[in-house]
Amino acid sequence: MNLQSDQTRRLLTAISIISLVVLLAAGGALWYLTRSSARPTLTPPAGGSPPPIIITPPVSISVSPASVTLVAGVGVQTFTATVSNATDTRVTWFVNDVPGGNSTFGTITSAGLYSAPATRPSPSSVTVKAVSVADPGVAATATVTIAPPAPINGGGSGGGGGGGGRLDFALAAVLALGVLARRLKRV
Repeated sequence: MNLQSDQTRRLLTAISIISLVVLLAAGGALWYLTRSSARPTLTPPAGGSPPPIIITPPVSISVSPASVTLVAGVGVQTFTATVSNATDTRVTWFVNDVPGGNSTFGTITSAGLYSAPATRPSPSSVTVKAVSVADPGVAATATVTIAPPAPINGGGSGGGGGGGGRLDFALAAVLALGVLARRLKRV
């Protein structure tokens, strides 16, 4: 057991005496790792220290919801852009590559509130895009499908308007009551 203890002691002594040289390329400078008093220290080469190496993940962005269907003239939707790995999380909004959009494809505010155009564009799908202010090369998109407004029923009498549903029935009932009232008056 003494032999192992003695060998271990010699090995530890040798390790604490031997200087370990580690070469790190950092801006062209070499760093040396030395051991003294069983405590490693980092000693920069003569001439100052190199800048630290900082590795940051790339900026990424996502937009939600990814797709939505809105009715022309009345549809609104708030989009949310999430920017990761950037201190500046602001985005610039585009609709079909037009900053802020326009009356043809719809508009979007800096807060992400999209308003559908008054009439359905052709094609009926538009692209909402958020571009990172921190890294303008990073963007994410969402698709908006613009549905036509629902037809307005009613208008009953009058040429060629087609059926008016409840309004036509109500109009017919009023006319029938008026005719009945006139006949009763004659009697």
